[in-house]
Amino acid sequence: MLDNRAMRWTAIGLLVAATVLLPATPCLACSCVAATAAEVFARADAVFTGVAVEDTPAQFSVDEVEVRFTIEDVHKGPVTGPTVTVFTRNQGSACGIGFVQGARYTVYASESDEGLVTSSCSGTHAGSFAAQPLVWLHPGPIVDGRPASVSNDTPMAAGVVAAGLIAATAAIVRRRRTPG
Repeated sequence: MLDNRAMRWTAIGLLVAATVLLPATPCLACSCVAATAAEVFARADAVFTGVAVEDTPAQFSVDEVEVRFTIEDVHKGPVTGPTVTVFTRNQGSACGIGFVQGARYTVYASESDEGLVTSSCSGTHAGSFAAQPLVWLHPGPIVDGRPASVSNDTPMAAGVVAAGLIAATAAIVRRRRTPG
C-alpha cells in the first residue's frame, strides 16, 4: 500500500508525464474564416490593384502601419485618385500584411474610422485581380467549390488522455483515504 508521500509523488509524476507527453496543438493568433473568392469580394468595401510605394508607422496606433499604394485598377468601392493609403497591423500574428515596396497587390479593404483597413484574412494578395485563387483562407480540401470541414482529433484525444490520468490519480488517492 502506498503512503501519502508516495501517492503525492505518483500524482505529480502522472501530471508531469501528461504535460510532457501529450501532443501540443499549435496556437495561432491570427485565424481566418473560410470563404470563397466571391464571398471575400462581397465583404470588402473596396478592392483595387496597385503597387505598394511607401509604408510608415500609423499615427493613430503603434500596432498599425500605413501603406500607400499607386492605383492601377479599381474593382470596387470608394477608391479615387492616383494613390490610396491603407492601414494594416504591423505583425503577421495579428493578421497584418508585410507589404513589399514596389510589389503589385490586389487589396481587399474595409472602411473604418481611420480609413481603409486590410488584413491577411481580407483576401489581399500579391499580383493582379485575375490571379486570385478560387477559394481563399482555407487550408483544407475543397468539395464542390466550397471548403470541406476538416477534422483535427488531436485536442480531443489529448483531453481524453488527460481525463484518464486525472481519474486514475483520483482513484489512487480515494483508495488510500478509504478506511478498509
